[in-house]
Amino acid sequence: MRKAMVDREGCRLSVWRQCELLGVNRNRLEPRRAPGLARGDLAMAHRIDELHLRFPEFGARRMGKWLLREGWKEATRRTVARIMKAIGREAIYRKPRTSPAAAGREVYPYLLRERVVGEPDEVWCADVTYI
Repeated sequence: MRKAMVDREGCRLSVWRQCELLGVNRNRLEPRRAPGLARGDLAMAHRIDELHLRFPEFGARRMGKWLLREGWKEATRRTVARIMKAIGREAIYRKPRTSPAAAGREVYPYLLRERVVGEPDEVWCADVTYI
């Protein structure tokens, strides 16, 4: 709460002095960041958007390698991932379906839903997931 009290814009006191008076460590303040992308990232974001339309299955790693081949020297995986997240792009691929239900399988009712278990050894359970 004290970090939120530090005013960077409208106060006559410096940020350093405000932190000192509030007992807040100045390096714990969130860095001031402009909303959106930096000016240098806009051109890369535009190119990523174009490539995403052609290759929607590319993630940040393959997109970064593609951009490096095109001559973008600053196209690291982390930079590309940050820009893709900022413009709302993610790789389209088949996600794992680990436990799909079989077609036509019988669904058994849960018999203990309304029952209040009040004594020991009243209800038993077995786990057969390893079988």
